[in-house]
Amino acid sequence: MNTQITQTPVELIEYLKGLERIALPSYLEKRGTSAGHDWILIGANDYEIQKLGFSPALWTTLTEMWVVPGRAHLDLIELVGYITQGLTEQRDKARAIAEWIYRNCEYQLNKEAPPWDMVHGAPADCSSFTPLACSLLGIAGIKCWGKQTAFWKEERFSHMYTLALLPDGWYCVDPTAQPVMSREVKDVSAYGLFEVDETFGNIPPITAPDEQTLFPPLPTRAEIMKMLPWLGVMGLGLGLVAVVSKK
Repeated sequence: MNTQITQTPVELIEYLKGLERIALPSYLEKRGTSAGHDWILIGANDYEIQKLGFSPALWTTLTEMWVVPGRAHLDLIELVGYITQGLTEQRDKARAIAEWIYRNCEYQLNKEAPPWDMVHGAPADCSSFTPLACSLLGIAGIKCWGKQTAFWKEERFSHMYTLALLPDGWYCVDPTAQPVMSREVKDVSAYGLFEVDETFGNIPPITAPDEQTLFPPLPTRAEIMKMLPWLGVMGLGLGLVAVVSKK
């Protein structure tokens, strides 16, 4: 299955999780239903919603082809039993599942794998991490929604993760980068919510998109590596200038 969504480097995810948000004073909202699953789109404007590239058909496919079979997969059922052994609170189970995925599954851009392959080492990006998290959380009895975000000033990258309905409210579960629970990405210009499980009228909190941040996103690891030779040359030049000035 090819999701055809450009995903986000882990360095950028970590950076965006560290930002503080200021909500826009107004936004657009669109709602619909696809194959019995409710979905909601929130955006600063029509352009940002279009940039999001949210596809109810894709989310339906991810749910029916990966999440539903994943929750019936014996390897995954046994894995959840192992991860949550001795835990009684759903919040503790959700955190343990997120931490296990973060420690044991490899995040790699533009790679896809079903949940049952990911837990055995297949690399994948957030379009696969999200169905895996939904599968394991569902086995643990935790209902989920999916969330997909677009970012200001970013035309290439979007991000997907899970929102879990726990007894004390909704929690972000995103094992692609630390922190794996509760801390969502910021600088969001638009987002979509998809109802993976029937939640009996409960939906995640609808909030405004973020104001644009003043600072650009951090460069990716590959971009940093390309910059290193130039940084070395600049450092050498500055060192020579310092030596000459002392003389």
